[in-house]
Amino acid sequence: MAVDVHEPIEVSAVFVRGRLKPVSFMWSRRHHKISEITGVYKYSAGTSACYGYTVRSGDDLYEISLNTGEMAWRLERIHGCESGV
Repeated sequence: MAVDVHEPIEVSAVFVRGRLKPVSFMWSRRHHKISEITGVYKYSAGTSACYGYTVRSGDDLYEISLNTGEMAWRLERIHGCESGV
């Protein structure tokens, strides 16, 4: 089951070989360490380039995104919902 969230989040990320790699994020006052990035894609939102990441933290799979025009991260949805959402 997937749950749509669409909320702002804080993300810690690093650059690895010229690519942005999120390593953890804060959502709902909880720290989520990213153990795996399972997918990355690019899309447009108006005039802004956006990057979507499908990431694993614990048993759950999350979709997070970065809007480069706003320089803002969002949690888009959660798959698995072991987090009690």
